[in-house]
Amino acid sequence: MKVKISENKYVLNTITIVIISYVCIFLYAFNTISVIDFLKVFSLIVLISISCFVFGGALGFLFGIPNHKDADMNDRFERNTSLRQISDWLTKIIVGITLVELKNIFTFFKQTVLIISKLINTDLSINVLVAVIIIEFIIIGFVLIYILTITVFFKDLVDSDNTILTLLSNLNLDPSDMKITDLIEDDSKFISEEKKSQILKYVSKNGIKVDNIYLAKRLAKILYQMKEYSNSAAAYSWAFNLNNDDISLKINEAFIRSKFLKQFESSNSILKELISKNNNLAIPFYNMACNFNRELRDLINNSINDESYILNLRKEVENNLKEAFLRDRGLYIEAIKDSELDGIDIKSIFNGVERNE
Repeated sequence: MKVKISENKYVLNTITIVIISYVCIFLYAFNTISVIDFLKVFSLIVLISISCFVFGGALGFLFGIPNHKDADMNDRFERNTSLRQISDWLTKIIVGITLVELKNIFTFFKQTVLIISKLINTDLSINVLVAVIIIEFIIIGFVLIYILTITVFFKDLVDSDNTILTLLSNLNLDPSDMKITDLIEDDSKFISEEKKSQILKYVSKNGIKVDNIYLAKRLAKILYQMKEYSNSAAAYSWAFNLNNDDISLKINEAFIRSKFLKQFESSNSILKELISKNNNLAIPFYNMACNFNRELRDLINNSINDESYILNLRKEVENNLKEAFLRDRGLYIEAIKDSELDGIDIKSIFNGVERNE
């Protein structure tokens, strides 16, 4: 688990608190005991604080371990969940014992503080110092490690799962799929001319129909980045055949066909099919509004003065935006910033929807 101190406010805040605490401990020890015993006592107090931090950190880790589901893993492999199960058991046991034995825990804590204090110094003020050290460093350890577990550790776990899924999915690829994997393994936006040429040769020879959903989506994305819009649209369509629960794949295909290929009817047919399967979806209506407005602007830019058709397109834009706003009011913020809807009085359409309701 890698943590960059300069980029993590929780680590920085913890270091600040620890430094202030050790400065206070140093000043206390330096002024209340002899110089001869100073190093021994100071070292013992530091060791106690580190032990408490580790104890609190272990509790924080147990409470913060994320749940993990192996539903998408390959049948031949599964992640070892023993630590997750142990965490569940210990968490329940610790909470249960704490609630039942709260009085005894307080008594034990008091006795521990007195014993440690006597070993360090006979001064009664040391009792306060030891109690503060134990409580402070247990809390610091718990909070810090808990936060890092649910943030940094969780991110590393997700990254690890993505790597595992890629490795497991590659086990089922045929030889031609393995070749394309080498070509599109990098998701960066920069693609060398040599790699572009290799990808185009592969697609020309083998087509876009790969049997792995992750690979199909990556191929569609990289073809889009290469501005191979026709092949990209076809790849998104094929990826949707592999996973028809992911409607974003069809939305992407419809967008490419409308925006870059000027296949407005084809794009709208895709969106209407999505609507026919789930009329509660707002995004297909929104994208159809964008489609009609693109077509409208093309007609105007090409000086085509078919007033009847232009009027019909404007009505289609307004009607589909209304349907989108009815299903998701949050799209209004997106719409007023969307250049694809330039020339449309979005505010009036949105206000009209609210008045009708």
